[in-house]
Amino acid sequence: MYADFKIKGGTIINQNSGPLVFDLTNDGNANVTMSANGKMGFGSSAPTSTFDLTGSLGLNSQVFSADGAISGNSMIFGDTSVGSISLTLPSPSTVTGRIYHIKKISENNSLIITSSTNIDNSANVTLTTSGNGFPYLNVYSSGTQWFISSMSN
Repeated sequence: MYADFKIKGGTIINQNSGPLVFDLTNDGNANVTMSANGKMGFGSSAPTSTFDLTGSLGLNSQVFSADGAISGNSMIFGDTSVGSISLTLPSPSTVTGRIYHIKKISENNSLIITSSTNIDNSANVTLTTSGNGFPYLNVYSSGTQWFISSMSN
């Protein structure tokens, strides 16, 4: 059974225990489903995780070729072909749960990642090129500190 809902004061209220299904193309397939147990599915009529994506995921990217502050984009590329650059992560308290994928895209110079707090108990992380291709760093904000989830160098 699907949801009957009403809008009251800007809040959508489910009138029964069924999922709230959005069929945006009117083809009988769920594009977005919100289940009664708080799970949300994109491309799924029966989400099994809190966030359930059936399909592809696109992330915004940003290329830096000079020192700068990392902000809202998830994929960060550091072009160090002209010189070493330093990128500063936002305060982890302002982006709790955020993940950044940072990749150096030149063989030359160094890419230095800094933060107002530690990054896995270090003041900074430096990516240099080795024989294994361009290095990368994936970091996660706990709300108080940045933690390295994976790295190559």
